[in-house]
Amino acid sequence: MSGTTAISAITKSSATGGGNANNDFGNTVTVKGICWSFTPNPTTANWKTTESGGTGNFSSALTGLSPNVTYYVRAYATNAAGTGYGPEISFRTVDFDIGESRFGGRIAYILQPGDPGFDGAVTHGLVVSTSDQNAGATWYNGSNVTTGATGTAIGTGLSNSNTIITSQGNTNTYAAKLCRDYTAGGYTDWFLPSANELEKWWSNRGATYAVWSNGYYWSSSETSTSEAKSVLFITSGGFAYAYQKSLLFYVRAMRAF
Repeated sequence: MSGTTAISAITKSSATGGGNANNDFGNTVTVKGICWSFTPNPTTANWKTTESGGTGNFSSALTGLSPNVTYYVRAYATNAAGTGYGPEISFRTVDFDIGESRFGGRIAYILQPGDPGFDGAVTHGLVVSTSDQNAGATWYNGSNVTTGATGTAIGTGLSNSNTIITSQGNTNTYAAKLCRDYTAGGYTDWFLPSANELEKWWSNRGATYAVWSNGYYWSSSETSTSEAKSVLFITSGGFAYAYQKSLLFYVRAMRAF
């Protein structure tokens, strides 16, 4: 056994793990998988998955987990000589699931390991408002200028929105202003999502129970003086495209928790 892969797709009750059985040392691997427990050094006497034998990379689904609990995980492989284990890693299940009504809207995304702002001890993510803030708004206030709101990553939507408003002013109704003016749940930190934040909602749109419209949604990610990114919400969409800031696209607010 050579490795335990990082845990991903973490929810309140499940996660995905894996490993690499790279050498059977002359004895065929008959079974491999992931074992886990509440305490360090889990073995196959604890909870485990069972995958088919042989060497190579594999993936396993950890199910039946409890929310907000730290688990210790090791990959294992068994052959006639015994059971070998990969390095131990740990992860914590989250407090909430996508689609739950929380924090003024619906949870659209839970931060995963590797995401900006991920904290293994505290659940963070994105909330989407339950309806469009506008069915046809421009990105700009009527004047093409470079605002500097170029962030595309998770965690940049709020700073982008504030940057846009600093440049475009508070008097006109445009995408970022519509979102920053939104106060559902008593929260005043709603924003026009960045391109990546919007793409995360698109990926989970069916699970959020927040009805979306078929068409383009503005992101807060500027690409040039005259264009900004939007994300296409159709079954085969989910990709960010740069369009003229003067076009009328849907607007949906998000906030982080």
